[in-house]
Amino acid sequence: MFLSDSPIINCFKFLQNCHIRYPDIKHIADTLTGPAISKFTLTTMASFTPTSWADGPFPLIPTPFGGRDVSNEHGSHLLAQQMSLLHNCILRVLNAIYNQAPHVKSKKDVKAFLQLAKLWHDELVQHHQVEEQFFFPKIEEITGVMNFMAQSVDQHQSFATGVAALFNYSIMTSINDYRATDLQNIIHSFGENLQTHLHDEIHALLSLEKYNSTALCKAWEDTHQYVLKTCDNKVQLPMLLGSMDRTYGLTPSSNGVAPTLEISWYMYYLVEYWFSRKYKASWKFLPCNTWGMPRDLPAMAMKEEEKEGSEKGSLRRFMVVRKKDSLVSEV
Repeated sequence: MFLSDSPIINCFKFLQNCHIRYPDIKHIADTLTGPAISKFTLTTMASFTPTSWADGPFPLIPTPFGGRDVSNEHGSHLLAQQMSLLHNCILRVLNAIYNQAPHVKSKKDVKAFLQLAKLWHDELVQHHQVEEQFFFPKIEEITGVMNFMAQSVDQHQSFATGVAALFNYSIMTSINDYRATDLQNIIHSFGENLQTHLHDEIHALLSLEKYNSTALCKAWEDTHQYVLKTCDNKVQLPMLLGSMDRTYGLTPSSNGVAPTLEISWYMYYLVEYWFSRKYKASWKFLPCNTWGMPRDLPAMAMKEEEKEGSEKGSLRRFMVVRKKDSLVSEV
């Protein structure tokens, strides 16, 4: 199903055109699906450390320009910031898979966990195909430089064998034969090259500052629309939203709002209540909920009770105000 042609999405767009806003949509969601997430959601993360959650072992990309709003700046700034957010989603899911691998025990969970590894592979391959077949040619047309993004294309090949090995392991390994060390060794075989590539590509996009800003923004928007029309809504969208940490990049220059990918407000509801259903068992291993708020990795969660008068220690609490198009984190 093409996203732009979905009757469900057209319905939400109709409601949007009628100026129906968040409270009304929430009421509709309550009516159709039962209690929805409340306006204020408290998320608690137990035993949080960057390497035991999804910020490592493969480091994330620092948000370009300190997380400030770059929508009115040069197009290269927008491309670099938005691409860094996409790349960090890829890294978070890979980190979450790596870190949870030793803790997945039940047969049901192993099956869903291996499915997540396969879906991550599918997302990465689709991401790079879109770049090579659609986005990079547009960049070359704007710059007038043939093979302007050749380094990125070459880097895609540097980890292709390892990524293919992960795919094969995810679909060929029986539940009884699953070994965390095998999975982690495969990830180690390509993880560093992948991480280097995802970081380097941001620098390549920043180097576009001397080229036409309007053309760059149009190339990004055209690519965005192409992805929406060709992606698998039941795979790419739940994985994207479930790994887009909306507390990452909160800085004084971001005015208390972390930069996020440009996603329509109604898409969160479609993913939460419709698109995520097919692979729901796998999505539970993602590091964030649909609204982009960090949560415990279920295979690693440890219960901690905060004693009165004690320090918060490793606990991170987030109070989230959810509005039509954005989340504001109050720590």
